[in-house]
Amino acid sequence: MLHMDFKLLLQKYGCNGRKGIIHIGGHIGEEIPLYRELGFEKVLTFEPLSVPFSQIPSGEGLYNEKYAIGSENKEVEMFVANNYQSSSILQPVNHLVFHPSITFGEKEIVKVVSLDWYFENNKHNLKAEDFDVMVIDAQGYEGEVVAVAENSLKHMKIVYSEINAGELYKGCIHIFELDEILKAKYSLHRKETLYNTITAEGEAIYVRE
Repeated sequence: MLHMDFKLLLQKYGCNGRKGIIHIGGHIGEEIPLYRELGFEKVLTFEPLSVPFSQIPSGEGLYNEKYAIGSENKEVEMFVANNYQSSSILQPVNHLVFHPSITFGEKEIVKVVSLDWYFENNKHNLKAEDFDVMVIDAQGYEGEVVAVAENSLKHMKIVYSEINAGELYKGCIHIFELDEILKAKYSLHRKETLYNTITAEGEAIYVRE
């Protein structure tokens, strides 16, 4: 993820404090060195799958949690991709067409919690106000991530998210639906978009106004 110039975008949209960043769907934490370089005091990474979670770096200011983020607390089966990065709670559909080398031969039961619940119950005593930037790499589950996160998202200056205009995964949220939720509920407006017209997927940055 982060195919746009993240450092430039943060500077462009006035995110200079760099208190903390939340990365939902963190895989093995490959973006953590960048977040450190950019000066974030705290990095909170959510990754529900056992194998990639075990490889996320640890250290001072790094908080790694083995959860998926959604709209309700539950346990679900996750479709596990052979590259792990494409794994999703949602069933792959057009993803199988556009990315045939990526297969989904296994499943893993994962725990889903809402972001607001997490900040009310986490063992590190982290608060939502400790963070001002969020990255969402949830493979079509973005709508569930933001559906019931009022107490958390109100503190975010910037949300950088995956977007879909097709159906890479069954029932994934459409970009215009995500736009509407983030705008209406959280005053976050899409400012820039990186989009693949063939696969109907991409990334976008939303900024609080």
